[in-house]
Amino acid sequence: MEGKDPRFHRINSINFELNKIFIYEFLFIVNLNIKKMKIRNSGLFVLLPVLTGAFLMLTAFGSLDSNPLGDVTPEETITIPDDIQGIFDKSCFGCHNSESTSDKAKKKLLLDQFTELSKVKLIGKLSEIAETVEKNEMPPEKFLSKYPDKALTNDEAKRLKEWADKTTDDLMK
Repeated sequence: MEGKDPRFHRINSINFELNKIFIYEFLFIVNLNIKKMKIRNSGLFVLLPVLTGAFLMLTAFGSLDSNPLGDVTPEETITIPDDIQGIFDKSCFGCHNSESTSDKAKKKLLLDQFTELSKVKLIGKLSEIAETVEKNEMPPEKFLSKYPDKALTNDEAKRLKEWADKTTDDLMK
């Protein structure tokens, strides 16, 4: 899959260029420090920059094998249990979906695309969900004044927060 995704190659080339810049800057700093320490005539003068450069080049090339997009692998995919999906459907999905008229809600969270997020973004969104539910900020008061039946019960809020926290922990392992 990675070989066919142009984003993967673009990000890797950017990572490689940034690593090259970092390597040159680091070697320049090492060279300045060697001059200050007056060890030009010792073996460290040659050995230290060479070893440092070799280490940094291995690090740069090693990043080409990693997945910089942070895609969720099949063993890391999250499942939304039926009870949590029911909570989302009742209290969240009306605003947090790609067909919603609320641009602000769509910017914050799109539940219909939630499981397609990268691992890093998933962890971030799950943390935001847990924090928002804990602070009782969603659904907003203005919305609840029109649709009081959409309010989260204490039990629903607790289950949603626990699920978000547990799923975040599982993804971070």
